[in-house]
Amino acid sequence: MEKVVIITGGYSSEHNISLQSAQTVEIELKNLGYSVSILKIEKSAFDYRSIKTAMFDCAFIALHGPPAEDGDIQKYLDKIKLPYTCSGSNISSITFNKYECNLMLKKLGLRCPKSISVSDESNIDYQSVEKEFSYPLIVKPNRSGSSYGVSKVINMMQLKVAIKLAFEHDNHIMFEEFIDGTEVSCGVYYNNAVTSLPVTEIVTDNEFFDYEAKYEGKSNEITPARINQKIYSKIKNLTEKIYSELNLKGICRVDYIIKNNLPYIIEINTVPGLSNESIIPKQLKGMNISLSEIFKISIENATFNE
Repeated sequence: MEKVVIITGGYSSEHNISLQSAQTVEIELKNLGYSVSILKIEKSAFDYRSIKTAMFDCAFIALHGPPAEDGDIQKYLDKIKLPYTCSGSNISSITFNKYECNLMLKKLGLRCPKSISVSDESNIDYQSVEKEFSYPLIVKPNRSGSSYGVSKVINMMQLKVAIKLAFEHDNHIMFEEFIDGTEVSCGVYYNNAVTSLPVTEIVTDNEFFDYEAKYEGKSNEITPARINQKIYSKIKNLTEKIYSELNLKGICRVDYIIKNNLPYIIEINTVPGLSNESIIPKQLKGMNISLSEIFKISIENATFNE
C-alpha cells in the first residue's frame, strides 16, 4: 500500500481554504486504498525536517499560498527526494509573484494586463499612478491568493485605502490595468499528454471575482463557458501552451479575462482549490473524470518522474 502525506495549512490567509482542499483529497485517496497521513503546517514557523522520505512514497500538496505555492517547501522535498504532486520550486516562485509572472508571460509573447510593482508605500507617487492607469484600476498584493487584499478602485480616495489593504498581505504590491470583459478559468493536467479541462465562465455581481465570489456563493460558475467556439478552443490551447512552456506539474488552473475576443492572462494557479466550492472539481465533472481518478494520476506522475 502506497503511503501518501497530504501537506496542507500554510502561513497565509489561505490556510483554512487549504484545509478544505486537503479534506477532499483525504477522502478520495482513502477510497482508493492509499495509506494517508495529514501534515498540517501551522501559521507559525514549521520545521520541514519532520517530513522524512522513509515514511512516505509521495507528498500530495493541498496547500495554497506559502510555503507551497511560492515554491519554498519544494526545495526541501527535492533535497530529501520525496516526490510531490505540484510544480517545482523555481517556476512556482515565479508564478506566485504576479508581477514577475506577467513579465515572463510577456516575454513568451502572451497577453497580460499592463502592471507595475512597488515595494515602498511612503514613496508612491499617486499622481504618476493615475497618469499610468485610467480608472478603474486594480490594486493587489504581489504574492497572495484567493483575491485577499485585492481592490478595484475608481478614485484617489479608494486608491489610498486599497494600497494600505494590499500592503497588509505582502510587502510588494501591484497596480494593474482593469480589463472589462468576460472572466473565464481553465484547468489543466498531464495524463500521457498535456490535457486542458472545460472552460468555466465566472459571473458575479461583485466588482470582480473576489473572496466572497469564490468561496461564499456570490458567483455563478458556468461550465462550459458561454463563449464562441473559436475563443473557447483558443483558451484551451493557450492553457496547454502555458503548462508546457513553463514546465508546470500536477493540476493547475489559468484565469483569463476576454475583451474584444482577446484573452488576457490574469493569474496562474499552480495549486488550485480542490474543495466542493472550487472550480477544478466542476470542470472535471464536465469531462466525466472523478476526483479520485485525477488524484491517482497526479500521484503516479509524481512518483514516475522520480
